[in-house]
Amino acid sequence: MRAHLARHVESILDYSLPKVFGNRSAQVAASLPPIFSAMLNAYWAALTNRVGAVAPCSGFHHAGYGFGGGFCTFEGLMEAAQDLLTKNAARKIGILDLDMHWGNSTQAIIDKLGLAKQVAH
Repeated sequence: MRAHLARHVESILDYSLPKVFGNRSAQVAASLPPIFSAMLNAYWAALTNRVGAVAPCSGFHHAGYGFGGGFCTFEGLMEAAQDLLTKNAARKIGILDLDMHWGNSTQAIIDKLGLAKQVAH
């Protein structure tokens, strides 16, 4: 994962710290790969088809660089954006978060990683 502190990622995936939901459930960790896959597939579909695409799942937009927040373990929108950027598949990415409340961690991670010229939120 590229949008998070390695220690945070490891603690979620190895169950060493209570998850955002206050538990150490393997079900929480097991739910992450399909969600990330949906987001990545939507990003790649939009890039390939040159039209917008939607991932019908949570964007995980409240998890910060080194912590979970709200009900979010990771920041999936930025993880997917980082995948495209590091593979040189895109030079600029726009994130339109249509949730009913602002995803504070999206902008915080953009700022933390110095990606403001590459990712618009």
